Amino acid sequence: MLFRGMFRLKVLILVLISFFLEGIGLSKDYVLDKMGTKFLSKNYSRMVSLAPSLTEILVFLDLSNRIVGTTRYCNLLTQKVGGIYDPDIERIVLLKPDLVLMLKLGSRENYDELVKRNIPVFVFDFIKLEDLITGMYDISRLMNLEKNIYEKINSFSKQLESLLKYAGRHLKGKRIFVMYSYPDIYTASSNSFVADVIRKCGGVNVADSFPYQYQTIIINLERLIMLKPDVVIISDPNFHLITNELSTYGLKSKFVFVEPMDLSPSLRITNFIHNLVNSVSGM
Repeated sequence: MLFRGMFRLKVLILVLISFFLEGIGLSKDYVLDKMGTKFLSKNYSRMVSLAPSLTEILVFLDLSNRIVGTTRYCNLLTQKVGGIYDPDIERIVLLKPDLVLMLKLGSRENYDELVKRNIPVFVFDFIKLEDLITGMYDISRLMNLEKNIYEKINSFSKQLESLLKYAGRHLKGKRIFVMYSYPDIYTASSNSFVADVIRKCGGVNVADSFPYQYQTIIINLERLIMLKPDVVIISDPNFHLITNELSTYGLKSKFVFVEPMDLSPSLRITNFIHNLVNSVSGM
């Protein structure tokens, strides 16, 4: 209840600040990104998105017609410019973007190279669920979008809050482990977006017991078995092979497959929350 209350309060503060700034004429001056760089608010028209989650946010904000380049993982029909960690710098330069959007967890070397070539790079950092809403408002102010877009964001925020309340009635105290890959077991650290979502749903991210500064942490199989999670969320496509093997080691958890994109800081996070709730039905 505490986590959901904090989420509601933080989102409310974001909405009030956004409309206050717009009312006094400051929101159309500049926006700060997560590197502390100031960006003028204007109608950017040639954007490159270096993360599928950012691409989905841009589409949600009705900005797909301004996107000229995306990663190989994005479904949008644009020029492909590599991945989150290995963008094709030369191809990006050829697209002549007036703005590149990337995540802070991406390569600092690539960020520095793009900036060196005088390409504006706006950086996002999604650590908490409310950061997703903040990012939407930042893009809206950055692009000088109309008020109806703010209302669209506010509507999504309210839907998300209702979903968290619903999840909290089912997930309270449930021990959850997120497995991104196997046999190298990467999971959501205590400092991750996914762990924050689990906590706000009333669940326990069992990997929180291993504090880590990055968003993912690697653990061994023995430690996973010792954690005794109620639910293991698996986003690796070899789901059936993995669950069969884990079962032979005596792991009694309920296994649930989740699409990798549903674990990203985008609107698809609602799919993840629904999957969490469904996973504990009948437990």
